Amino acid sequence: MEMHFIMCLSKPRLSYNDDVLTRDAGECVICLEELSQGDTIARLPCLCIYHKR
Repeated sequence: MEMHFIMCLSKPRLSYNDDVLTRDAGECVICLEELSQGDTIARLPCLCIYHKR
């Protein structure tokens, strides 16, 4: 898990896709708040998702 976190943070200028959650999806990898249905998220190429805001 630590290696995954390091790799996510060490790749500058990654592109991402916006999406709106259709169901609750655990924690945001950035702020650690819960991701809830209807939240707008961004998804990195490694598939990590986080609040777009």
